[in-house]
Amino acid sequence: MSRQSQWLFEAPFVLESDHHTNLYANQEYYGYPQLESEWEIAGQQQGASSESKRITLAMRPKPHLNLDRFMFDKASLTDRLRKMVDNFANTVILSWNLTQPIVVIRLIGHTDNTGTEKYNVGLGARRAKAVEAALWDKLKGLSGRIKIVVEPSPGESEPTADNKTKEDKERNRRVEVFITTGVVTPAPPTTKPKKPVDLRLPKDWQPPDSIIRAKPGPYKFGQPIPSRPPGKSLQQWVDKWLRDRNVPKWLQRKIRDAIFGKDFGVVNSLLDAAGVNGSQKAAFLEVVRGLVNTPVP
Repeated sequence: MSRQSQWLFEAPFVLESDHHTNLYANQEYYGYPQLESEWEIAGQQQGASSESKRITLAMRPKPHLNLDRFMFDKASLTDRLRKMVDNFANTVILSWNLTQPIVVIRLIGHTDNTGTEKYNVGLGARRAKAVEAALWDKLKGLSGRIKIVVEPSPGESEPTADNKTKEDKERNRRVEVFITTGVVTPAPPTTKPKKPVDLRLPKDWQPPDSIIRAKPGPYKFGQPIPSRPPGKSLQQWVDKWLRDRNVPKWLQRKIRDAIFGKDFGVVNSLLDAAGVNGSQKAAFLEVVRGLVNTPVP
């Protein structure tokens, strides 16, 4: 693999288009008069017509990708070539997420110098057609938005190496890929019209009650907080109340300490742990809170 083609094969996403490629492809794609070949364009830009000056390799436009090393006398794609085509197809697809997607792909098939000129022209064309078919297989979703053009094959007449060695011949058995990028203006975002808000009140609407109604507690408003039974201390009353509800002694002590420490959050949690809850727990908390905060006469 040539150093250049190896770099193109390994690059995951490369968009590259030189001046000659854009000029030629734009003439073809947008309907302008098409010159005979891109080599003729290069020659005219160098100040001579194609008839008076032969185009050299140095004047040749640089392809975006070289699909080289086709098998001898074959147009089918090897596994390596198919992977290169798949990677390039992914590049084309990804380019349509950008403002300058790839819109034209041009393919030119080449051969080495083995065989007759007429046979090699046909072989080069078949190689380009094989690449075209593999690309369309991957780019079906872009049909109608991109164009793939197979150029007439020059056969063996435009080698990239001198055909003196086996390596040179492999490099010349290739399909060159040229690209042209276009400019896509993103469409303005479409938003669904919002449904107008109906500010009219329902006919049966009534203003809300301004009084905040809370859930009633276990004791009615104005009812005095019960006092501890005569002859018993608060501690004795608490111990009996907890004992009657089968609260373990160790837990009774913790509840009693939390009550006298006025840590009613802890008392609430300990009662939950003892299985005392609901209105029973609420009434107990209200009583002990009132008794603890009531000064002893």
